[in-house]
Amino acid sequence: MAINFRIQRRRQNGNLHLNLVGDFDGSSAMELLEELKKHADKPTKIYVHTCSISTMAPFGEEVFKKRFRFSNKAPEALEFTGKHRHLKDLEACI
Repeated sequence: MAINFRIQRRRQNGNLHLNLVGDFDGSSAMELLEELKKHADKPTKIYVHTCSISTMAPFGEEVFKKRFRFSNKAPEALEFTGKHRHLKDLEACI
């Protein structure tokens, strides 16, 4: 478990911005998925900013991609930004 991982949250113009900070591993992936699930039924756009991720563990990426396919949030309501924006690219999992 990455003890230095955290999700910084802020709202701007009705949208939710999640800034991922620290090392992204399997438990970090689950934390992000839970956060997205909390907002799945809300009519807001969610921006997931990945520029502050220090290390992207392959296992964390795999956990996120496999479990993300089953989330309720419409993919068009999510926008990933930063150096790890490919997290939303699910082609490898389908």
